[in-house]
Amino acid sequence: KIKQKDYQLALEYAERAYVVAPSLAQIVDTYGYALLKAKKFDQSQEVLKKAYEMAPMITDIRLHLAELFILQGKQDDAQALLSSIKPKSPSEKVLIENLLEKLK
Repeated sequence: KIKQKDYQLALEYAERAYVVAPSLAQIVDTYGYALLKAKKFDQSQEVLKKAYEMAPMITDIRLHLAELFILQGKQDDAQALLSSIKPKSPSEKVLIENLLEKLK
């Protein structure tokens, strides 16, 4: 399991990448997800929504935003987002199922 200090380091690197390349959806997503893992939910929501607006069809962005919604108690938003994802691999299907399980 990743330690909290590792999340802090990941956040520092993700923020650096975001400063350099704020127009790349995957970089924006990585920064937003690092904020989520650092429990900075308000900032994470702002950044992940930006990533989603930039590239709404990227599955990882949708999964990260759904995970944030679950942590915020926004079950309906998470359900809507997760149900819109068509898994492209068995591992994506498992990730979706795990998040759906958290909604129960």
